[in-house]
Amino acid sequence: MANISVLTVPSDTEIAIELAEELIRSRRLHPYRFRIYYDAKREPARVAVHRVVKNGTAGETEFTSIPAARIWCESALKNGYVVERVIGRECVSASLARRRRSYEYRAKKPVDTDDDSIPF
Repeated sequence: MANISVLTVPSDTEIAIELAEELIRSRRLHPYRFRIYYDAKREPARVAVHRVVKNGTAGETEFTSIPAARIWCESALKNGYVVERVIGRECVSASLARRRRSYEYRAKKPVDTDDDSIPF
């Protein structure tokens, strides 16, 4: 007989905290520079940005402390933005919707553990 364990999908807040940690931990060098993409000509960003770049389609912000960077990342992720951590010429991106879909996919896929396969 097979046991099927069900995974639960974490809340948006839990996912945002996890993603913010991953973005900051990707390389612990300051300044912590982040970028979000939005159309500055149509509407302002829903989170604070220090400068508008890429011809008005992105906003960048920079922090020197980890707590401020973490708070900003969590807020931007909860507002639906794809957040990029800019490290030199490299970018590491994170999206709440993408991570949520990943969790939902894993939750739908049953994990089958067979009792007969456990050696005694």
